[in-house]
Amino acid sequence: MVKTIEPAFQSRTQALVMLGCLLATLLLPLALPLLGLPSRAEVYRGIPTSAGPFNYIGHEIYEEQAPIDVLFIGGSILWTAIDATHVQAELSTRLRRPAVVRVFGANWPGLDLSYVLLRDVLERRKVGL
Repeated sequence: MVKTIEPAFQSRTQALVMLGCLLATLLLPLALPLLGLPSRAEVYRGIPTSAGPFNYIGHEIYEEQAPIDVLFIGGSILWTAIDATHVQAELSTRLRRPAVVRVFGANWPGLDLSYVLLRDVLERRKVGL
């Protein structure tokens, strides 16, 4: 007994609806800029504090302009593992000028977030280390 394969769509209308949905999905990235997306600075302000101090990080990236001597970027363990004020004080005494040390730690795993944070800060501020 030979089994026949059923068609994917029962009618031409179903196939056209599926094609329309597929085209709409593929064209969505082209339509998003026309909708007036928020700026990246606004996106940082909109991230909840449970994910990390993104309001502070966004302020440091988009509003501050002074060069950063040392920038630590990583997971949430940085919040407790690195004492930025101590590092800044020690570095200031060695450099004989006020040093700028920042910690961008987020409660979110993965290197993609670290990459985006680093890319955004390097586009706008000079970072020494």
